[in-house]
Amino acid sequence: MHTTRHWILLTFTLTLIACAVDTGGSALSGPPDGALDGGEDAEATRPDSGPSGSGDAAVEADARLPDAPPFSLADPQPGTPEQYDLDAPASHIDQLVFALSASQGRDLNGDGRIDNAAGGLLGTINDLAEADLNQRLSEQVANGSVSLGLTWIPRGASLEHGDVELHFLHLRFTDDPARFDVYADSFLDGTRTPAVRFAGHTEGGELDAGPSTLDVVLPLFGASVELRLERTLIRGLLVQRDGGVAVTDGDLAGYLGLASVIGALNAYTGPSGQCACLGLPQGLIDPVGGLGQLRCRPPGAECGEGACQTLANLCSTVLPGVTAQADADLDGDGTRESLSVYLRFQAAPARLGGIVR
Repeated sequence: MHTTRHWILLTFTLTLIACAVDTGGSALSGPPDGALDGGEDAEATRPDSGPSGSGDAAVEADARLPDAPPFSLADPQPGTPEQYDLDAPASHIDQLVFALSASQGRDLNGDGRIDNAAGGLLGTINDLAEADLNQRLSEQVANGSVSLGLTWIPRGASLEHGDVELHFLHLRFTDDPARFDVYADSFLDGTRTPAVRFAGHTEGGELDAGPSTLDVVLPLFGASVELRLERTLIRGLLVQRDGGVAVTDGDLAGYLGLASVIGALNAYTGPSGQCACLGLPQGLIDPVGGLGQLRCRPPGAECGEGACQTLANLCSTVLPGVTAQADADLDGDGTRESLSVYLRFQAAPARLGGIVR
């Protein structure tokens, strides 16, 4: 069953695990021609994208950094997904990349420095594993494994000028490359309201949306995993054409809680996950001592030479790096428990077909 309530979190967690365990094979080529580039040599297209180099890149503080969404979203509307307006202007995200350097991203806290701790971590793992994370993600987007869309609901007279509501949807490919069906699990249960919504504002087609906190429970790796991306911000340049909306120079930034990553890893390595062969009743990571004292549990069995055994073997090496990269204390308890995250995306105009379950 396809289930996606928040696509960025799902993609981040899956890719983090994949890169951590993929130590074999040769490196793949980079993204296709014309694709976004998330590597260290990527050209900064935003004033706060930062230069390549150390994670201490200083930038001009973002004066537009919002403390609250531009308007309040309406309460969810009772009904069914079939009652959703599928004629709304729509987009299909056809390019999505991680910035794989801590010096590329967005200033999320207004201190004049780039925030993308996850990028530094993923970049290091990507290099050590000799695996091209963004190429893998590009292939998943191209084959529909990651098929994500947006609908745009103007609050004023024009999409290019004024308040706009963004809805994220989980799409299914059809025979028409510009037409997509929408999975019913994109909506809150018992409503016609998408589970993932943002309040935004556009000026001359330039979008700023968020911040927003996104909580969701996903069935990943055979277990339910709670994921949270907090203080999420979205930007992009919008153009209405071909019956939909094209998005260029898009980016998404926010904070991913370490608890979400640990929960996903434990689901993956637990008795109901893909690495049940490790014989770990509670998964690989022992969080009893708190985020500052995480430990790797010793496997109860051998899994041969596959990815599961590799993950278990590398746990004590990778885990300290994951926790050390945490750069945000969002709850004010004195412990950094979240990783800043930065992705770039582009989207093509799309038309929506029907609701599928």
